[in-house]
Amino acid sequence: MTSPETILPQSAVPSVPPVWRLQEDPFAKQPSPATIRGINWLAEYPDFEAQPRPDPKVIRDQLLQLRKFYTVLSQDSLIIATLAEFPALFLLLKDAAGPLRRAFGERLLLQLEALQSDEGTILRVVVRLPFGTDRPAELMRNFKRAWWLDNCSRSEASLVFDYETGNGF
Repeated sequence: MTSPETILPQSAVPSVPPVWRLQEDPFAKQPSPATIRGINWLAEYPDFEAQPRPDPKVIRDQLLQLRKFYTVLSQDSLIIATLAEFPALFLLLKDAAGPLRRAFGERLLLQLEALQSDEGTILRVVVRLPFGTDRPAELMRNFKRAWWLDNCSRSEASLVFDYETGNGF
C-alpha cells in the first residue's frame, strides 16, 4: 500500500491556512436575530435566577387584598407562587376589578383560580354571571376592547379572563 507522501511529495500539498479550518459553513443555518437578542440578554443578566424574589409576607398581604375583589378558588400557595413569579399581576388584578364591573354590571361574582400545566401556572379570572344574562360573549369582547387589550402586556401571558353563566348564581 502506498502512502500519500509517495504519491505527492509534501511540498506539493498546499497548506491550509488555520482561518479556513475555523470558518463555519456559509450555508449552515445562522441564529435568528431573536436568538441573538436572547443570548445578549442572558449575557447582560448572568445571575437572572439569583435575582431577589418578593417577600412572601408581602405576597400573602397582596392575596388578602385581592380577596376583596375576587373569590379565590385555588390553593393559596399556587396563587402566591404565581404572584411571586409575576409581580405585576397583583396590580393588574386589582386594576381589572373596576373595568370588569363596568363591563358586566354589578350582578357578578369574580373568581380567581390558578391553572397548572407542564409549562407553568397561569391565573384565570372567571366572571360568574346570573343565568339569563344577555349576550355574555359580547360583554367579554367589550371588556377586552375597552381595557384588556391596553393592559394585557402587563400580564406576561400569565393571566386570562373568562366568563360562565348560571349554575346556582
